[in-house]
Amino acid sequence: MILEAWILMDQIALAILWDAAHTESPPENLKLITNGVRGFWNNIATDEVINVIGTSQEVNDLVALIGVDVNVVYAWDQGPGYDSLDDFPTVPPGVLALMKDHSEPPAPATFSNPNWGHVFLGQSERIFAGQFSDEFTEEFL
Repeated sequence: MILEAWILMDQIALAILWDAAHTESPPENLKLITNGVRGFWNNIATDEVINVIGTSQEVNDLVALIGVDVNVVYAWDQGPGYDSLDDFPTVPPGVLALMKDHSEPPAPATFSNPNWGHVFLGQSERIFAGQFSDEFTEEFL
């Protein structure tokens, strides 16, 4: 099963791993970070989100490697758009707190008007701010 995961982790640790993962020969155990996206989501205190795509095992292996620098992992199955509650809890208020405010007009993300930013394998991050079905959001309720 392929997951999309938001890993909220220490910014300093992420910066070090990010640099290591973006060399000419990145370590295999940093593959998810090499293909990850950062910089769109809200920082929480000294933590930052990196959005990665991989199997449950790959995400678990990365979390084990990072260790205490991980605050929380939110993840969803890629495809049907449902929460992956078996591997990682997806706490709606936590997910919403990571979403940036909408720019026009400035307003925080809500269940009825989220501000999703997603990574797709082989593509750049895409933002769907209020221009999609709320079917996925309803799965939180």
